[in-house]
Amino acid sequence: MAPKVCVPADFGRHHIGAPSQGNLTFNLAEEVQIKANSIILSLNSPIIDDLTTNLHLTSLEAEDFSREAVDCFIEASYTGEIEAVTVGIFRDVNKMSRVFDVSWLVARCEEYFVSYLEKLDSESSYPDMLFAVEEAVYLLSTVKKRDFLELVVKKMCRISSTRRDSFIKEY
Repeated sequence: MAPKVCVPADFGRHHIGAPSQGNLTFNLAEEVQIKANSIILSLNSPIIDDLTTNLHLTSLEAEDFSREAVDCFIEASYTGEIEAVTVGIFRDVNKMSRVFDVSWLVARCEEYFVSYLEKLDSESSYPDMLFAVEEAVYLLSTVKKRDFLELVVKKMCRISSTRRDSFIKEY
């Protein structure tokens, strides 16, 4: 028996989109399809492993996720990095990492969020602060994870009272 592959690992970005590698299809909204390698994704996700190996699925419904988020999820699974994550797709990538139980990606999403919070200061814009608050509230409501909300509250306490009060008033 071959040893278990440790993830995250770099399976090669060059395999993304290769026709011979795409045996698993993500079906997105508006009939968009993205193909990926089920073995690479299965090595990262016990859920995808079960769906493809035991249930013999060759496609997954992913209408709730944006194309950019699915691309980022697949790239992360292939490369072991989340270089493509942005504020605009963070929620979807984070949600996918949790839905498909990619533990290392959940941890990287948490690191991304903490890093984002660290950059907030009294000069941060309303949208920047709003993103932090909304993501923390979303995680509390969906996965009952209080950690992020507590981090946001602590960060808000360190921001100048003028900026904090302005944000709260606008919120």
